[in-house]
Amino acid sequence: MKMTKILFICHGNICRSPMAEFIMQHLCREAGVENLFEISSAAVSTEEIGNDLYPPAKRILTAHGIPFAHRAARQITPSDWSSYDYIICADRSNIRLMDYRFGKDLLNHSHARLSLMMDWVGQQRDVSDPWYTGDFETAYQDILSSCQALLKALLPVYVFDLGGVLIRLDVKRCFQAFEQLMGEDNMRAVLGMDRNGEGVKAVSVASKQLMADFERGLIEPDDFIAQVLLYCHPGTTAEEVQDAWMSMLEDLPAERLQFVKSLREKGHRVYLLSNGNDLHFNFINCQYRLDTYFDGLFLSQKMHMAKPDPQIFKAVHSAICNPSSVIFIDDILANRLAAEKSVHWQTFDSIDSLIR
Repeated sequence: MKMTKILFICHGNICRSPMAEFIMQHLCREAGVENLFEISSAAVSTEEIGNDLYPPAKRILTAHGIPFAHRAARQITPSDWSSYDYIICADRSNIRLMDYRFGKDLLNHSHARLSLMMDWVGQQRDVSDPWYTGDFETAYQDILSSCQALLKALLPVYVFDLGGVLIRLDVKRCFQAFEQLMGEDNMRAVLGMDRNGEGVKAVSVASKQLMADFERGLIEPDDFIAQVLLYCHPGTTAEEVQDAWMSMLEDLPAERLQFVKSLREKGHRVYLLSNGNDLHFNFINCQYRLDTYFDGLFLSQKMHMAKPDPQIFKAVHSAICNPSSVIFIDDILANRLAAEKSVHWQTFDSIDSLIR
């Protein structure tokens, strides 16, 4: 996975920006996400080039249990604007000096996103320079709160598919069960599958509409079963149709739920985005309480839209507050391509491919 590169800026690079560098590194280590970020700091001036962290800054970091290392102050360069994703300044004078040095074109059209530290906590103010105020505790608290908010904002958001990614499916078993109830010809016509669970090209418009309506929650489970029953052998019961439909579900391995849980423990927001139906989802949720593992559930039958429609990805992206980075795990190629194109999500086809 691509690392997010952050460069903190202050006047001399011996107080506020290196404090932010070490605080942010510490927060990332505590969250177990240090491999996702590259963090550094620099000055806008040349006054302290080559000097180590200012001793009072060392003392305040030590008092709060923040590790630090020997370092040499450096000045920001034009190449930093193309190599870093975020350039974050302690105060507005830093931005004015960079504007004077580099020009507005570079600041406004560079790869890096420019901001103030306190922007990340919704406060339009500077982090006061403790070199002049002598108040390193206040500077520390301001920097800590901004780094905490920054980490929360930049941590990737994870969106998981359900069937095939979390819960194991046996589509072949399901459609062989339906073959027993209605014969292969009717199964192909009504469900759009052959006996091996493979899609067939010649599917009736009514069949496509039935499955699409059920997946989008436009018909109730009882109505879906009643319509399928019309194509079954005489004497077939609604319970048999439901059992055949439910036979698609296998199990949800504990290690997959543990992986989801571990992401949330590290501070990531985690969501479910599933094309499904109430029969399957209600059973799965009763067994595994998925609602307790995710920050939110986006279900096609509740949203009345389904993957790979770009609108469902746009709706989810907006609902989760347009995060800067989303990782989407879905076993269907068409869904991944739609997510990449419509909302620029990074995609994987399985949990195994994600963690490799």
